[in-house]
Amino acid sequence: MTGGGPATAGPEERPDAAGPFPAVGARRALLGAAAAFALALLLGWLFARAVPVLVDTDSYYHLAVARLVADEGFPGELAAARFSLLRDGFPDKEPLFHLLLAPFAGEDRSTAGGRLALALLVAALAGVTALSAAELAGPWALLSPAFLAVAALDLSDRLLRLRPELLALLWILLAARSVWRGEDRRVGLWAALFAASYTAFQAFLGLACAWCAVRWLHRRRFPWALGLYAVLGTAVGLLVHPAFPRNLEVWAVQNVYLFDFVESIGAGGAELRPATLAAVAERNLGFWLALAVALLALLARRGGGPAAPDRALARDTLLVGAIAFGALYVEMWRFGLYFFPLAGLAALAALGPRGLAARLLPLRGRRLPVGAALGLCGLVALPGAIGMGRFYLDRSAPGPSREAEWRAFGDAVPAAARVAAPWGQAQAYFFFAPQASYLNFLDPVLMAFPHPREAALERALFRGDEPDLALAVGAGLDSDHLAFSRFAAPARLRARAAGDPRLVEVYAGYNLLYRVEPPPAGMFLVDWTVRPDGPAGAGVAPRPYPRSDEEEARRLEAFVDGARLGGGCLHFSRRERSASPWRGEIAPYGPTRLEVDGRPLIALGQGLGAVLGQGAVVELPAGETELGVRTCPDEATGRVGFFFRRLEPASGPAAGG
Repeated sequence: MTGGGPATAGPEERPDAAGPFPAVGARRALLGAAAAFALALLLGWLFARAVPVLVDTDSYYHLAVARLVADEGFPGELAAARFSLLRDGFPDKEPLFHLLLAPFAGEDRSTAGGRLALALLVAALAGVTALSAAELAGPWALLSPAFLAVAALDLSDRLLRLRPELLALLWILLAARSVWRGEDRRVGLWAALFAASYTAFQAFLGLACAWCAVRWLHRRRFPWALGLYAVLGTAVGLLVHPAFPRNLEVWAVQNVYLFDFVESIGAGGAELRPATLAAVAERNLGFWLALAVALLALLARRGGGPAAPDRALARDTLLVGAIAFGALYVEMWRFGLYFFPLAGLAALAALGPRGLAARLLPLRGRRLPVGAALGLCGLVALPGAIGMGRFYLDRSAPGPSREAEWRAFGDAVPAAARVAAPWGQAQAYFFFAPQASYLNFLDPVLMAFPHPREAALERALFRGDEPDLALAVGAGLDSDHLAFSRFAAPARLRARAAGDPRLVEVYAGYNLLYRVEPPPAGMFLVDWTVRPDGPAGAGVAPRPYPRSDEEEARRLEAFVDGARLGGGCLHFSRRERSASPWRGEIAPYGPTRLEVDGRPLIALGQGLGAVLGQGAVVELPAGETELGVRTCPDEATGRVGFFFRRLEPASGPAAGG
């Protein structure tokens, strides 16, 4: 069957009111699907209201963008993402998702509407899954959404996230149903909605190609209309984008160039990496047992004749999707969202309307009904589902609701602040402190591609490797504030921020916010002469340490950075005058020796990391002295350099910086 269906259909292709096979009447199927929708909506809303925070900070980004769309339509630029591909022209990756989410975005930083929207999305998926399952396998298959939610935790975990992939799954399930029903024009509609809702439009086109092949094998003629509608629908979905053709640029970066960045920048996080085999088996044990039950049931009825043509078409339509997303799931954990519903529906199509009443292969003379065996699989999976639910319900305990803390954080952020924050946490900050701007959202590749230098600096900063936080934030990332989670940040980053006098604490809670300020004149000694240390420096004339050329950077810099000199072991020296004895702190990155007038004063070893407040405090004499610092690279990072700051102001004039 091609196009919208021929005027007359053969007995195998003629749909009844419920679909191309009479597993259940149309009225009962629709009523059952409506009941599944209502139940999922109720349970989803109760759970969404109860969780302290929305799962995944992406959820807050999408709510923040939906709020922008509700207030002013699609913005001409996303000024809040200063170093992102999303800024200029705002080539929104999911415009239809944000448009549909706009009525739920709420005001005054409330997430109640977003929680309702999440429950509605999950309910819509449950309804469509139940409708397809009932048509394929009869009334008892209406329970399949509940079974999947309990037995496939890699699916449930994704369903808890307010992300456009839920809408993408909905269009895929509707499109698969349209394919086996021969409703090719509707496939074009789902293709257009998919392309407007989700960045990876190539996934739908790939499925459409596979569906064409399946239909060709079953009908013995190529379904040109099916392929044409899928292509045309996708084109329409892309062309109606408010920022076309910039949306194609973002698509290329996220779907083509992304994989060149995965290892170097951790693009996409854990969801773009495979889960361990043990984790996949444990988290989805009930589903794997259910597939085994289905296989045994099919073996038990072997020889009963081939499946009806329409049912075989539905089975194979779902199966090719399950195989495609299963292969992706092996490589990337996130694709379990698509694999489990498609695989479950394919199994139901293979079992048929009498499959749940069938009996398995004999076991000690007894044959267990398939339905009872599947019920046991659900019971096996239930403790894991309860455990996951408790985890998300308790994830901010002990302590106040994290959303309340985020609101307090948002109140502390000044208007028009330029905040340097990790991209993941910045998404929540964007929702709760929309008056500020940040570096990037959604994926580090969206910053790494257009701004590789700044992206590398951002990674080093939030890993805790970059010693000069104030310089990195103020000059390198063009920001006046630094923010990060107290609990997600590395210990070294927290220590750097706490010990740096150029970072003034503005807010301290679950999240930390600092304002960048230049240090008092003379606090940090940054003017030195330098030459290579050891034999390499013999006969080499000392030269001035190269300070930054930019005025703002010169006001902020405090770390004497050996990277500006090519690295290696270096010998720094300077004359210092003071009317009275004074105290100083030296905080080097690697092994370092401090000399005063050519005499060793202190030696420091590896692993120091140049953390202010954790360096060595030294007593220095009054009068004129020559300070010498011999320092070598840190073994772990290769960084070489040091901080040297006055802990007590000298009573006389200070030389240099």
